[in-house]
Amino acid sequence: MVLSRRTMKKQVKIYCEENTLYKIKYIALQTGTSQTGLFEQAINDLITAYETKYGEITIPDSHELGGGTSKSKED
Repeated sequence: MVLSRRTMKKQVKIYCEENTLYKIKYIALQTGTSQTGLFEQAINDLITAYETKYGEITIPDSHELGGGTSKSKED
């Protein structure tokens, strides 16, 4: 995963059918939204629906996820 310097969000790569990509581009143009924005909203909607049904997903700290360095607020 790549971390964007501009947004501090992690980049993910997806594969999709050509027809699906065309439809995403079409919707983005019709709604004035970026393709990335559409994917991000779809992912957020999926997470919200899941958590509504099954409860909140707890995010472990970076060490529990297998690495990374995170500084505490005290540093």
